[in-house]
Amino acid sequence: MARIRSIGTAPELAVRRAAHAMGLRYRLNRRDLPGTPDLVFPRFRVALFVHRCFWHRSAAARVRGPTSPSIGPGSWPSPSRAHCSARISALC
Repeated sequence: MARIRSIGTAPELAVRRAAHAMGLRYRLNRRDLPGTPDLVFPRFRVALFVHRCFWHRSAAARVRGPTSPSIGPGSWPSPSRAHCSARISALC
């Protein structure tokens, strides 16, 4: 978990590029606000949080190819499948 970045991720950069292309000005990672939002638009008094996907076998992870953690690979496949099926049943 230590290698998971919280600043400058691909989804955040995509949102930043889109906001800048629309002419919006923003501040990054304001620590004085609760939750440290990724983007803050002071003119509109709006805070934006860009959520990322950390699950190895989620739909977003399938785009780049599902992976299994390198530590304890024997214990991951079955819980991951169980978790995915639980998430799918919760969405339906």
